[in-house]
Amino acid sequence: MKKRQVVFSLSFLFLFVGSLSSAAQEAEYREKSFQTYIQGKMDDWDSMISDMKSLTDPGRTLEIDLLEYYYGLIGHYIDVEQNTKAENCLSKALQLLKKVEKSYPDAMELKALRANFIGFQIALSPIKAPILFRSMLHNAKQSIANGKENPLVNVLYANILFYMPEMFGGNKDKAIDHYKRACELMEQLPGGTENNWLYIQSLASIGLVYEKLGNYVAAEAAYRKVADLQPQYVHVKTVLLPRVRAKMKA
Repeated sequence: MKKRQVVFSLSFLFLFVGSLSSAAQEAEYREKSFQTYIQGKMDDWDSMISDMKSLTDPGRTLEIDLLEYYYGLIGHYIDVEQNTKAENCLSKALQLLKKVEKSYPDAMELKALRANFIGFQIALSPIKAPILFRSMLHNAKQSIANGKENPLVNVLYANILFYMPEMFGGNKDKAIDHYKRACELMEQLPGGTENNWLYIQSLASIGLVYEKLGNYVAAEAAYRKVADLQPQYVHVKTVLLPRVRAKMKA
């Protein structure tokens, strides 16, 4: 009986230490991704992703985090018109997504990520839109139907609504609602906004949607909120705020 107790105690200890190690790794990558994001050093995410891929047993949270970082890096490459890098990164992300989906087939975050990755495929090759559009929309709708209380799902669903043409179901007003809901959900979680690049991006995205709608006052207020929270966030200081203030004066 004592031998069984010792074996059980050791097994529990290994599991506990393993969970601590995973949590420490998650926090480390979270801080690194945040600092490089606000400093405008998104290219550094490439090496960070490589480090994460080398982990032997990352577990569900880190695997979804890794896919989230892929999503951020691909979006960055598309924004700066480095399409070859975006395509290479997207190919790797889709391979990983397929693997992770087998382990967690019911994870709504993965359906939301797939919808956004398909959106990236369309952005990089618009000719594929007729083939890929239905799959993108199907995954997006499935994700939000079962993931209304998930902040990542709300962000990714908002992306679809924002960037998709209105004639196909895009809706910028609803996009704002989901970005706001995502921020609320992150704010409700203990430490949910700390070192969270997605929180800052979502706040900035609210401004982007308002700007696209021509509501420059609301956009400027949204950007100022981001600047107040993170004064060192390069993009909002050097691009977003100057641009919308110029539009307000025009």
